[in-house]
Amino acid sequence: MENNQLSSLPELIGNLTLLEELTLKNNKLTTVPESLGNLTSLEELWLNNNQLTTLPESIVNLKSLKFLNLEKNQLTNLPGSMWKFKSLERLELRDNPWKGEWKGIEEYTISTVFEFCRQRAPIIIYISHFREEENKYRIHNLKEILIEQDEILKIFNRDEQKIPKSQMLLFIATNNSISNEQCLQELKLALSHGLAIIPIKGSDIGWEKLNQINLGPEFNLSHQLGLEFDGEHLEQFCNELYEHIKKYKREVNLFEPEQRKIDELWRNFKFFGEKFVESEDFKDIIRENFEQFKKLYEDLRHENLSLFEYIFRTGQLFKSKSN
Repeated sequence: MENNQLSSLPELIGNLTLLEELTLKNNKLTTVPESLGNLTSLEELWLNNNQLTTLPESIVNLKSLKFLNLEKNQLTNLPGSMWKFKSLERLELRDNPWKGEWKGIEEYTISTVFEFCRQRAPIIIYISHFREEENKYRIHNLKEILIEQDEILKIFNRDEQKIPKSQMLLFIATNNSISNEQCLQELKLALSHGLAIIPIKGSDIGWEKLNQINLGPEFNLSHQLGLEFDGEHLEQFCNELYEHIKKYKREVNLFEPEQRKIDELWRNFKFFGEKFVESEDFKDIIRENFEQFKKLYEDLRHENLSLFEYIFRTGQLFKSKSN
C-alpha cells in the first residue's frame, strides 16, 4: 500500500493476523491504529516517509518483527515499551525531529535504543502507608501530582492485589507504619514479586530505625534509597521525588526482577565506592602505594596484565591497607 495518499488505516487491519510484510511508506499517515499490535506474524513493517507523530504502545506485541522502518516521519520520541522487542534485527530511525533526550537516537545500536526506551518506560507505583495517616501524608495529593508525570503510568494504594502488577513501592515510613501488620504484609508482597522499594521517611522516625526492620537479606531502607517527606512544600517535594524515581529507573531495570537485583547491587557498590574515594583512607592508600599503582596501570596499558588481573591486584593493595 505504498505511494498512495492514505491519511489513516482502519482498525480492521488488525484482523490480518497471518500477514508477514506490510509496506505503508510514502503516504500521509499521522497515526496507526492500536489494532496493528494484533499482527503477530508480521516480520517487516515499512512506515517510512509518512507524518507519524506517535506510535501505539501495542506495537511491542509484534513478536515476530525483524525489520521496522520509521525514517522520515515527525516522531519526537518512541514508546518506552519498545524495550520489549526481542526479535528485531534492524531499526531505521533517521530524519525525525527527535527532541530532548531523544536527540541522536538514530545513531544508537538497537540494543542501546531498547535500553534507552526501557529506562524511560512508564511504571506502575504502589504507595504503602499506615491507613490512619493517609491525610497527614496527603496521599491523595501525592498521587494527583505524580500521575501527571510522563514516566508514571498508574498509582495504587490501599489494595495489595495491585502490588504484583506494579514495578515500584513507595513506603511512607513512620513509627506506626513500620509496626503495622498491613504495611509489613505489603512490604513482604513487594519483595516476593521483585519490586523496588523506595522509603519516604516521616518526621517521627529516624533512618537508623528503618534498618531495624527485618524482612530478609534483600530488604534495605537505607537513606540513600529514599527521601524525607515535606508536606509543607508538597509540590516541590513531589518534583524531587519524581527526579529521584527517574534517576533510579535509569540505573535499575524495574521490569525484570532478576536483573533488578544485579543492578541494585551495582548501584550500592558505586554509592559506597564514591564515599570511599572521598575519604582520607583512600587518599592515604594512594599516597603510600603510588608507585605500585603506577606500575599496575602501565602493565595494563601495555597489555602485560588483563583487566581482571589489574582489578584483582589493585583490590589487594586496598585490602592489605584495611587489614
